[in-house]
Amino acid sequence: MIDLSSIKAIDAHNHGLPLSILRRNDPAGMIDRCTITGMCIPSSNLAGAVAADFVSGLSQTTPFALALIRELAGFLGCDPSLEAVQRSRNERLVADGVGYLRSLMKSAGIAGLIVDDGYPQPRVDPAILREEYAVPIGSVVRIEPLILEALETATSWRSLNETFAERLSAAIDAGAIAIKSIIAYRSGLDIAWPSGEDLEAHFSRWRDAGLPRGRGSSKIMRDALAYSAADVAKRHDVPFHIHCGGGDSDIFLEQARPSCLFPFLKDRFEQDIVLIHAGWPWTDEAAFIASILPRVYIETSLATPWASLALEQKLNTLLGVAPPRKVLYGSDASSEPEILWFSARVMRRTLARVLENGIGSGWLVEKEARMIAEDVLAGNVRRLHRLDF
Repeated sequence: MIDLSSIKAIDAHNHGLPLSILRRNDPAGMIDRCTITGMCIPSSNLAGAVAADFVSGLSQTTPFALALIRELAGFLGCDPSLEAVQRSRNERLVADGVGYLRSLMKSAGIAGLIVDDGYPQPRVDPAILREEYAVPIGSVVRIEPLILEALETATSWRSLNETFAERLSAAIDAGAIAIKSIIAYRSGLDIAWPSGEDLEAHFSRWRDAGLPRGRGSSKIMRDALAYSAADVAKRHDVPFHIHCGGGDSDIFLEQARPSCLFPFLKDRFEQDIVLIHAGWPWTDEAAFIASILPRVYIETSLATPWASLALEQKLNTLLGVAPPRKVLYGSDASSEPEILWFSARVMRRTLARVLENGIGSGWLVEKEARMIAEDVLAGNVRRLHRLDF
């Protein structure tokens, strides 16, 4: 099989996990927090409503959790049991947290992290992550916290929009390499410029209602702000990242699929836009859109790493339908750093199998397969974001 172990990876989408947060977590729940269920429940409106032992029961037969336990046991040098892995990992984290994080990065061959600074809040300083993980950090500024900040002083749509755009520009000037929106969680991906609408009247209604999520005036305001954010991204010539697809239970799932975003993407076809999460679970839609719109890119989480048994199928779709030069590897690690480590390892193995099958079926030769692997694992994100690492 084609060997990809020597190719370094740049993780194109993840979240800040400093030691100050990791050490507050319950060591006994580490594996559960790594699963998609254990990660999404605490971040949603279901937090506190689902018993921890319920999630643990699910982990006992989840392929992702079972494989993670075995592989971490090998890395930690302990018995391949849940209890031994969590105990050994906690001992390493307590004894030398920085050394442990750096060893994860080295073992996984991770050459850099592109970090969405919108979660957790308050924002994690990239300098802290750079020091603790000993890898370069590229920071992506999320628009939703900046909207809330601008709303603190806004008295009109005009003042809100001006302050918001100024804060976004300041973040880019300070070093952010991209702008991101999670409007799928606020009002849905069916973004449209509110032509003919009285934006000042909608601002007043939205403010008076307590700035809720949802449709109506809330959607009109958030759609207009999404267009403003895209304008800032275009003006500064940085990519615009959009959460596209499912997420935790707070998402507007009916309006979260890639096809909902298609009119906006067509309207902004002259700028680089990254579909974060590969349109999961509608990966085929995302891949098709990237195949016909010239500057739409796809990041591979949540397929990597949580698709587990279905991951080959998802990568086959992504690389067979979308141009591979527009597919970016990412993990969406947001609860534990072991996801960064495990995801990169799983991605290399699965990508090797997919490309090997491509060679065997006559679509590729080995030189071409390796070129695709180098692009997906690091080259594409490096070129798109003009990274120097």
